[in-house]
Amino acid sequence: MVSTKQRDWFAVFNPIFLVAAGILCLLPFIHVFAISLSKSTVAMAGEVSFWPKGFNLISYKVVLRRHEFWRAMVVSLERLLLGVPVNMALTILAAYPLSKTVRAFRSRTFYVWMIFFTMLFTGGLIPTYMLIQQLGMLDSIWSLVLPPPFEATPLPSDDRSGSRACGITGAGATVVGDIRAGWRRTRGLGRVLGRERMRNEYGFEVIGLTRGPKHHFFGYYDIQTWDSTGRYVLALESDFDDRFPTARDTAVVGMVEWETRRFHPLTQTRAWNLQQGCMLHWLPTAPDRKIIYNDRDGDRFVSVVMDVFSGEKRVLPRPVAGLTNDGRKAFSLNYARMRQCRRVVGYAGVDDPNIDVPHP
Repeated sequence: MVSTKQRDWFAVFNPIFLVAAGILCLLPFIHVFAISLSKSTVAMAGEVSFWPKGFNLISYKVVLRRHEFWRAMVVSLERLLLGVPVNMALTILAAYPLSKTVRAFRSRTFYVWMIFFTMLFTGGLIPTYMLIQQLGMLDSIWSLVLPPPFEATPLPSDDRSGSRACGITGAGATVVGDIRAGWRRTRGLGRVLGRERMRNEYGFEVIGLTRGPKHHFFGYYDIQTWDSTGRYVLALESDFDDRFPTARDTAVVGMVEWETRRFHPLTQTRAWNLQQGCMLHWLPTAPDRKIIYNDRDGDRFVSVVMDVFSGEKRVLPRPVAGLTNDGRKAFSLNYARMRQCRRVVGYAGVDDPNIDVPHP
């Protein structure tokens, strides 16, 4: 038996442990909430902990202005008002007979095992889609309301119900249907910028090279950011990171010195985006001193080869999207058309001459 002293210790430490665990669960939500109420530059610099800095409601204003947000709210209310009655009705109809003994309901075992089988094996996503399509419920609220009640979900068994198999309980059991609440994994927001050192989820050390208030980024993956000496890292500097660049917006092309963490501005570009930057590369033919990047010259996009130490430039007639390993050839794209087809990777400021031609 458990002694009185052990019970006393348990009565003291159990509430302390539960309260501490509850606080630890709340801290990520408080952190994210504080970030949502803070100035973007401060949040991106990682300076927000559990209290907002530079208080503003811009994030909420942007969300509330979106039609998609209010449409999602309407759909949620429709699912609630229609789904709860349907789920409850089917749950009660299934739970009541299954809560009876085998003597009272002779087919109970058959239905229990039938439901249990559907818990382990389902038709899958594609057959479900085909069924919804054949029932004429595509793009309707009923495609969200009707399928869930017919999905079997086990619950912990209840000794009083006499129905431990499959976890089916008494009158309150949910066997055929349930109301699911999806909890999304909350992850810390913010960037490495502004932090000296941190570790990512895989345990690798990540070192922040720059600080705010301006935004520093490189752009695309699979491009070497370091020069051949390992001293400099290429980067772009912008005043914003929460909208698409316009024809009037410029970004500063520069490099960060590893030892001093200092950003050295080199030039500006008017052909850039927040996902790919300006396709900034170290030139393979001179990876210790020359770079190539995209820019806008009047009514055309070009690429520029630049010596980072002398400032000497050479303009090429087309923008680059990729370079060969020897640096002697490049692949080019129509970034004006990309702006129309996939805005996030296109450039502003030049009109596509074939805008009305599907396949120029």
